Amino acid sequence: MITVRGGLFLLSREINLYETYGLHVEKTGRGRGGTIYHCREGVFLLKPYPASEKRGEVLYRILSDWEKQGLETDVFIRSKEDKIPVMDGYQNIFVLRKWFDGAESDVMNEEEVLAGVRKLVEFQELVAGYVLPEDCVFSVSKTTKEQLIKHTRELQYVHNYIRDKNHKSELEEQLRGVFGDCYRDAKQAIEVMEKTDEGHCRYQLCHKDYTHHNLIMTKTGVRLVGFDNMMPDSRVGDFAQYLRKVMEKHNWDESFGGTMVQQYVKDGRLSDEEKKDLYARMLYPTRFWKIMNHYGNTRKTGVNLRDREKLDDFLRQEERRQQFLVFLHSLIV
Repeated sequence: MITVRGGLFLLSREINLYETYGLHVEKTGRGRGGTIYHCREGVFLLKPYPASEKRGEVLYRILSDWEKQGLETDVFIRSKEDKIPVMDGYQNIFVLRKWFDGAESDVMNEEEVLAGVRKLVEFQELVAGYVLPEDCVFSVSKTTKEQLIKHTRELQYVHNYIRDKNHKSELEEQLRGVFGDCYRDAKQAIEVMEKTDEGHCRYQLCHKDYTHHNLIMTKTGVRLVGFDNMMPDSRVGDFAQYLRKVMEKHNWDESFGGTMVQQYVKDGRLSDEEKKDLYARMLYPTRFWKIMNHYGNTRKTGVNLRDREKLDDFLRQEERRQQFLVFLHSLIV
C-alpha cells in the first residue's frame, strides 16, 4: 500500500516506522541499502538490520560514547519506546541511524583518499584510550598470525577439493593453476609474523570494514560510518584493508600507495613490529583467498561469472602487486 504525505509517495510500512521516532519528514530518497530521511531534526538512514538486538545495544552504547568524544558517526536512534531494532508489520527488522549529507569518498581522488588516512589515525587515537563497559563483550581477538594461518588452511581445503574432482570447470582449473604462487605468498606472510613480536602490536577495537564506501565527505569534514562489523584486532588491520582496496583501484601504483603508507606510518607512529604486521597483511593474497572462500561456500553447479571476473582482475594486476610488495618492503621493513 502506498501513502501520500506532504506530496511524497511512501511505503506504508516505512511511514509506520517513521512514526515510531516522532520525526518530521520533509523528503526521502533511496540509498545505502535503505531509505534516507531528510527531517527537520536532521538526516537519518533506515535500513534492515541483520544482527541481534544485544549487539545493537552494544554498538549503540559504544558509538554514543565516541560521539560524545567528538566522533560523528551513524549512531543508532532509539524509538519512542526506547528500542533500537524495530519491526514493521511484515516482521522485518530495521534500525534508524544518524546520517549525513555528502558523498562517499572518491577512491580516485588523492586528496580524499589521504583524508581517509588521517581520519583513520584520528579514530584510532580516540579508540586507544577507550575502556569497554564491563557488559560489552566481544569475541576473543585472534592475532594476525592466527588469522593468516586460518585463512591458509581454508585455501588448502578448497584447493584439495578442486584437486580431487574428476571433472573440473574452467574456473576450477584456473584456481588450481594460480594456487601455487598464492600459497607461497601466504606461507611467506605467516613466516613474517612468526618473526614478529606481536606483543608490540597494538590491539584495540577496529572498524573491520574501513573502505572508501564508509567514508562520507561532507562540507564540514569526513564522517566515518558502518561500524556493524567492529571487533578487536591489530590496529594496522584497518589500514591494510584500506590500502589494499585503494591499490586495487589504482593498479598498485607505487607512488600513490607510497604516499598513503608514509602518511600512516608517520601519523600513526607505527612500531617496527607493526610495520612487519602491515607488510605481512599486504603480502597475504587476500583477494585470492576471498575468491576461493566464496567458491568454497557456494553451490558448484553452473559457472559463477562473478568469481571468474574477480579472478581475471586479480591475475591482471598480480605482476603490479608483486612489484608494489617489493617497494613496500623497502619502504617500511
